[in-house]
Amino acid sequence: MSATADVDVIRKFFDDDSAQADAATGVQVVRIKGRQFPVEILYEPQPVPDIQDALLKKIFKIHLEEPLPGDILAFLTGQEEIDSTHKLIEEYAATLASNVPKIKVCPLYGQLSLEGQREAFLPAKTSFTRKVVLATNIAETSVTVPGVRYVVDCGKAKVKKYRPRLGMESLLCKVISKSSALQRTGRAGREGPGKCYRLYTESTFESFRDSDLPEILRNDVLGAVLTMKARGIDDVLSFPLMDTPGVESFEKALLHLHLLGALTDEGAITPAGAQMARFPIPAPCGAVLLHAALPEFDCVLDAIDIIACITSGDDIFLQLQSEDAQEKAGALRKEIQRREGDIITYLTTMQRYTAENSDRTEWCKKRRVNLRNMRQALHIRRQLRSMCLKERLITETPPPDPQPFMPLSPERADVILQCFMRGFATKTAMLAPDGSYATIQGKHTVAIHPASVLHGQKKEAIMFLEHVFTNKNYAKKVSAIRANWIVEALESRS
Repeated sequence: MSATADVDVIRKFFDDDSAQADAATGVQVVRIKGRQFPVEILYEPQPVPDIQDALLKKIFKIHLEEPLPGDILAFLTGQEEIDSTHKLIEEYAATLASNVPKIKVCPLYGQLSLEGQREAFLPAKTSFTRKVVLATNIAETSVTVPGVRYVVDCGKAKVKKYRPRLGMESLLCKVISKSSALQRTGRAGREGPGKCYRLYTESTFESFRDSDLPEILRNDVLGAVLTMKARGIDDVLSFPLMDTPGVESFEKALLHLHLLGALTDEGAITPAGAQMARFPIPAPCGAVLLHAALPEFDCVLDAIDIIACITSGDDIFLQLQSEDAQEKAGALRKEIQRREGDIITYLTTMQRYTAENSDRTEWCKKRRVNLRNMRQALHIRRQLRSMCLKERLITETPPPDPQPFMPLSPERADVILQCFMRGFATKTAMLAPDGSYATIQGKHTVAIHPASVLHGQKKEAIMFLEHVFTNKNYAKKVSAIRANWIVEALESRS
């Protein structure tokens, strides 16, 4: 069980009224303490006006005043903050006197390459060196970074939350919970006594909520509702849950499933809905797979390749931060990028990757493709191929890899995009006269995300697989479509 789980809530949920009256028959809680060395917690006396500046000063202070051995783990909110802090620390490290320990900076975040993440867990190669790990909340739970004795906690994290009313996700910087703060503190006491420097006051800590918002209250409940319907639960609104989402979340999910053809007008699950529920992928992707088997599309294997890529992690493409990386990897990426947009680019990437017969690791490294996510995509691909064979969406076992790469024709690309419209017709937008894009559902103004191959381009209409608000409204995983395809896809559901 998670160390941050609210045990009392879980116990009360499983205890019925009679069990509460009789403690002997109720749910019993057994607590097993983990090994933890003492950690001294130090707060700021006053609120800090600039988190990054305060974090840098704290790291420099620890480095100059605290003895070796003892590495530093600093929690930041995201990749951009980590990259800028990394640069500033290295500039500072270059000015250190020869009698002061050297500094080795290691970033740690989800979209970092495997090699980059491995560096954070290895000891510094040179002697008389302190390692400084700059991490997002990826280092808060599950993993232990060896050698850490000092933690610097900024007190914030980027939190993804689904907004049912808007039909989109937000990824915003939020204050962490007390349980998260305690988890971060614990990182300093895994191997010996340590210190945790919190860049906020003690009164600020007391104002934090006790625990993080449960995941079911932060995520889209579409998949959960489909599963419940497939298990024979007709009245999902009355089903007893430990943490129950709002009525609006359920209503939006039921409407979406009806649009996907998973539910009848009366709310009963359809044969197509039952089939979608058997696939371990989001319901819109399941709808795409079912339509891909129809003669008018006939693109099941292509759809599997794309779905495997988009469900394998945050993104299979690593961000090209430096000019050097953009120059080296940018040219090779042009081989796999398609003018139709990101969906066909994912397909081309998977086909090129599986056609590689020599060194797939080196192939990914040169193109700055996330090797871990590509391996996961390959695993998902094998699983979906096997399931589609079982579900009779394909009639024969696909030929084994590697297969010769054959570039996709523009006509074939159009067919695949039209097939994806059957699952994502509501995630479309039209080009407005002012050059912006307005979504079909909700009329929100969206911009194409900088990570998309279509960034900076103007198309008649676009389809996007993700809708996220960060510092602005972004459409992610974007493809160029024709306006009449939207009408055709919506009419096909009626």
